[in-house]
Amino acid sequence: SFPPVLSLLRRLMSRSLLIDSQMSTILTKMKPSDLEFLLSNVVTPDKTNQTPSFNAYCFTRELHLKLAEVSFNTLSDRRFAFAPAHIVYPWMNFMGEIISTLEEAGKPKQITNTHENPTSS
Repeated sequence: SFPPVLSLLRRLMSRSLLIDSQMSTILTKMKPSDLEFLLSNVVTPDKTNQTPSFNAYCFTRELHLKLAEVSFNTLSDRRFAFAPAHIVYPWMNFMGEIISTLEEAGKPKQITNTHENPTSS
């Protein structure tokens, strides 16, 4: 049904849920082999045989880009023009949220290695 799908998509867009949460902390502590199994597109800081590590900012950005792709595909479907207003209006609000989320995801973030101490030089 449409309302639960829209609710799920909005929750997946929540940046605080993905970055500043216990879930992000747990994914950061995963073993490299488990992380590779979980994510097929693993971000590594350097291409030289380093073990992969979870980066919440990269993961969140990729997820937001996929959500935007799904949203755009739905909006560009020619059958969407015939949808009733109680479907179109919430979807257009969601599209506005997607655009603001993509703007936030486009801002550069410093990628740090979670195993290094940021105060040491």
